[in-house]
Amino acid sequence: PYFTEQVLTEVKESHHYSIMFDASNKGTRKFFPVCVQYFSNLGVQRGIVGLIDDADESAVNVSENRKAVIQKVGLNPNGLTSIGADNTNVNMGNHHSVFSLLATEICNRTFLSQP
Repeated sequence: PYFTEQVLTEVKESHHYSIMFDASNKGTRKFFPVCVQYFSNLGVQRGIVGLIDDADESAVNVSENRKAVIQKVGLNPNGLTSIGADNTNVNMGNHHSVFSLLATEICNRTFLSQP
């Protein structure tokens, strides 16, 4: 849609962005809206760039979904400066979390490689 394209254009121009996500239940389905925050000429901006429908809320799956959205919408993974998330034990815990998986990817340079 038009709004998402506008947000993505501005994010790509700003070069750096934060990504935020959280699970929301609707019946037996689980949705993950993926939001970005970035700087533009108008100041700090926010927008939704993706919506994932996935019942698996494991750290590995959430991490793979995050990476897939970044690649699908064409954002530079090197521009990712921070992650905001809820469900802290899965996303931000010290052992086997989305955060620890991202740290491993960065150390292994797999996340930073361009598609």
